[in-house]
Amino acid sequence: MVFWYYMGRFEAIAPLVRKRLPGYEGLGIEQIARKALREELPLNDAVHSRIQEFTRSGWPQRVVGVHVRYTDRTTDLGKLQAAVRERLREMPDAAVFLATDNKRVEEDYRRQFRNVITTPKWFPPEGATMHQNDACADPVANGVEALVDMYLLACCDALVYASRSTFSEISRLISKIPDERTTDVDRRDPGMIAKRFLRRFTA
Repeated sequence: MVFWYYMGRFEAIAPLVRKRLPGYEGLGIEQIARKALREELPLNDAVHSRIQEFTRSGWPQRVVGVHVRYTDRTTDLGKLQAAVRERLREMPDAAVFLATDNKRVEEDYRRQFRNVITTPKWFPPEGATMHQNDACADPVANGVEALVDMYLLACCDALVYASRSTFSEISRLISKIPDERTTDVDRRDPGMIAKRFLRRFTA
């Protein structure tokens, strides 16, 4: 099921979940979301195998993951790149795994950073949405490509993202990356803080 603001739904069902489902007693909202995503929504074997195959075929020892959603052009590309550079100063031998919906963003990262890893995928025309796009010949493959990117981000050793993106948030929740190795460039953004506040009352 798809909601405008899924964390608000988790908050609404949390009392019932804690009461009725074994293993959820006493968990906070984010812990409920993390447990549900990891345990109740397993990948099918074909997608799981595809992720394993990618990581077996030359996945570096240390990787900084970054998700750049740029279809709506609201993400601050400069902030994301600065955060990636900061992580690379801490992990100078790390590669960069980039998940993005924009071909120009991918090309720019390859110019800016030394070792950039991406998965093969279909890109929409510049400025168009990647999903639910009539120009895409195979929407199912398009969805699988997104899942692969999401779970590969979760395999990284550090994560840079903008939490305005549900894709990014889910990657963080399904990962085991420690909080101190995640960078949310939206964390102090006044507009996003106000939007989240409003969503709590309209979800």
